Amino acid sequence: MTLYPVSFKIMKKILLILSFAILLSCSSSDENEISTPPSSKNNFVTLNETKYYFDKIKITRDANDGFVIFWIDMQDTPTTNRLVLSLGYFKSNSVPSDHYYDLTPLTYPYKGNSASLKSFYLRKYKGDGTYSVISNESDIIGKQARVIITRNSDTNYNFDINFVTNLGTISGSCSGEAEKTGF
Repeated sequence: MTLYPVSFKIMKKILLILSFAILLSCSSSDENEISTPPSSKNNFVTLNETKYYFDKIKITRDANDGFVIFWIDMQDTPTTNRLVLSLGYFKSNSVPSDHYYDLTPLTYPYKGNSASLKSFYLRKYKGDGTYSVISNESDIIGKQARVIITRNSDTNYNFDINFVTNLGTISGSCSGEAEKTGF
């Protein structure tokens, strides 16, 4: 009968040691996760050494009788950063008709008479859904802004961005599969 209390004490110590080991293995620092973005977030623009990351692209085509606009919406998941560009064409005989139906690989300067960057905004979202506007087209100095588009397939694009603003230069790129609407 004296064997049972000794075994019980040993089992109690083993359980205590196992519980402590499990507790140690579950605790970790989230510091690296906050400061280092996941490897899937390799698309970003930089403004004054701050990087704004994106992991999805949406392209919406909006056309009327005289004008075609393509809205390019780059966001991350969950939404904390968002860059939206509008690229447009005035319909005319000098613009090839296929430009009206799909986003054409070109260099889009700011406020040109033909295919051009019409507007943009860069926003930083808070956890409650509110946001602050980091920059928009009113910050562009002169016409020093451009977007270069490369189309890798029907739904895969690369956007190379360079905007010179009174806040600093916004530059970077975003590439990948795009969700397309209105095509």
